[in-house]
Amino acid sequence: MAMRWILIGLAAWAAFAAAGCAGFEELVGKDYPDSAELNYNEGLKFLDDENYEVAEKYFSLVKTKYSYSLYAKMAELLLADTQLRQDLFADAINSYKTFQQNHPTHACVAYAQYRIGESYFEQIAEDWWFMPPAHERDQDLTEKALSEFRRLLAMEQADGYWFEPDFKPIEIEHCEGRNHAQLRSMVFTAKEKIRLCVRRLVDREVYAASFYLKNDKPAGAVGRLEGVFERYPELAEDLELVSLLARAYTEAHMFKRARATWNWAAAAQPESALARDVPDKLADLDEAEADWKADQAEEAEDNRELREREAKIREEQGLLPVDPDPDPDADAVIPLPPPKPKVQPAPSAGAAP
Repeated sequence: MAMRWILIGLAAWAAFAAAGCAGFEELVGKDYPDSAELNYNEGLKFLDDENYEVAEKYFSLVKTKYSYSLYAKMAELLLADTQLRQDLFADAINSYKTFQQNHPTHACVAYAQYRIGESYFEQIAEDWWFMPPAHERDQDLTEKALSEFRRLLAMEQADGYWFEPDFKPIEIEHCEGRNHAQLRSMVFTAKEKIRLCVRRLVDREVYAASFYLKNDKPAGAVGRLEGVFERYPELAEDLELVSLLARAYTEAHMFKRARATWNWAAAAQPESALARDVPDKLADLDEAEADWKADQAEEAEDNRELREREAKIREEQGLLPVDPDPDPDADAVIPLPPPKPKVQPAPSAGAAP
């Protein structure tokens, strides 16, 4: 009976292996370049049909047997594409990086860089109900995806790209060299995914800052939020985040910085609802500062005799006086960029000066 099940298992494995290899047969053309092209195109056909095992065999054949053909390098890149389509992310990343190292001037180096970013981005887990929120999980993959997409933008000098408001990126299947439409789509998509990565990373810091505020540790919240704006200055446009920073400053008794933050928000987006609320925010801030200073003065008076006694003891023991704690609000330096000047529309032709 045991032998029967073994034979059935072997037969099933053989059938599976045969099905996987079915369709692979080296094609021979009229000459070396023609044979390379025939096998390369056959691999593409099986890749598009999602028969990855056979596609890999054709691309491996072209890469090794026809290594001097024009198709060998593209076959090497398509092997990485085949791995990515099978969610073999670590293998795909390694293959794309090897391609870049082996062919640093190839027209598809930017494409390989884009796919490296995609390989990390695709591994970022979704927020399923049975998983902890993103801000509670390790963000290593998010940081790597962000880094690789930013590297692509640097390679392509992406600041020079302009996109229409209704721009729609094309679907990217394979590398088409320095194809302008494909490059624009890769840059556009990379920018969108960079925004998603940044938001994901920032959510973790905001979660931590909110935790500190909830537990009456505003200095910790200040540190987290200042770090966010220092690392991601583009988030200064998020007035909700700016408001949270002002609140943290206020609760940490850093009133100069809180005041500077509210004034910054009003200057940065003068048409916003928050800008209209800034006068009330500043009035509340003045009141909070006055109350805090009154409490501090009362506490200082209550502790005056104790401090004088401690100072006398230190003097008798030959110890230096204790320096007062540095004032964390000694300046109004905040981690926000200067507000951008509002651009006035150009006068229409023929308008009076």
